[in-house]
Amino acid sequence: MKSILKIKVIPGAYGLNNEFKFNVQQWHSYDNGRTFVYCGFGRFCRSAEEVDAYTRQSFTEHAAAQNNAF
Repeated sequence: MKSILKIKVIPGAYGLNNEFKFNVQQWHSYDNGRTFVYCGFGRFCRSAEEVDAYTRQSFTEHAAAQNNAF
């Protein structure tokens, strides 16, 4: 099933010692972008550079998966 990926970056202080500054969440839509759902996929990141790298990786992996979807 094909989906649309949206990345949400939520700044804050996360982790036991507040070492993570960003909560990066993957939201998916299965109805052509009308609604998006969050199922727990994502990552906590320490820097904006780490957010950028994770976002690029997520979109690359999502595109590859979409090419293999039915």
